[in-house]
Amino acid sequence: MKTLTLFATLVFLILFNLSGNSQQVKSLECLDKQQSEFVAVVVEKFNDQLLKHYGEIDYKMFLIDRSSMSLPPDFFVTSGLAEFLNDNRNKPFFQDIWKNNDGAYELIHESKYFECLKSVCESETLCEVLSAMDQFREVSRGLIAGAIASELPDEQYSNKNVRIFIAINLYAELSINLFDRFKNQVNI
Repeated sequence: MKTLTLFATLVFLILFNLSGNSQQVKSLECLDKQQSEFVAVVVEKFNDQLLKHYGEIDYKMFLIDRSSMSLPPDFFVTSGLAEFLNDNRNKPFFQDIWKNNDGAYELIHESKYFECLKSVCESETLCEVLSAMDQFREVSRGLIAGAIASELPDEQYSNKNVRIFIAINLYAELSINLFDRFKNQVNI
């Protein structure tokens, strides 16, 4: 009987993981292939940095640290992501997400990426954040990180769209903005 229960549990976990993978593909369907690949690389590099820094992939802890500004600049600059972003600054898929506004990269709210994220939003908390970002365009990313950390139910941290938003908007955006400033001060 224990073997049957263990087998059923294993089958459930495999099916659950497969459905999670199809959710990731679905969440990126509204982006073109290059943008989907770009977003996937950013999320992967972010997950690697979380694992390196926290010993596990802990989105909530990142949000708490991001909101309290307790992460050192090298967390954002030496991850390999900053260099990847820098190498892609002139690519159309990068320029569709961020615009350079006097040396600081800002999210383009009318971008295909942002519109796509809003259209596939399943998390009530994330939907509210996206709406607030549309309405109040200059809201602090630290404030957004704190709001998500305090309001997002723990089970929603595994949602692919939530992870994409955190990786792109709360990690990568700061990473590219810190890159020029700190690239000569840290070993990249």
